[in-house]
Amino acid sequence: MTFCVVCGTDLAGREVCCEQPAYDPARYCPKCGRWLVVRIAPTGHVEHCPEHGRLEPS
Repeated sequence: MTFCVVCGTDLAGREVCCEQPAYDPARYCPKCGRWLVVRIAPTGHVEHCPEHGRLEPS
C-alpha cells in the first residue's frame, strides 16, 4: 500500500494524488500514511516516521 506524501490518502493503485510543491518536505509517510516529524535546517530537511524511522530522500 502506498500513501500520498502531501495529504496522506491511500493511493489505491494511482500514481499521483496531490502535487507536492517544489522544495517542500513530505508531510505523511508514503508507507503507512502517518503524520511525519519534519526537522527543517538551512541545509535541507529530514523526515521521520514514528513507525518506519527516518525516510531516505527520493
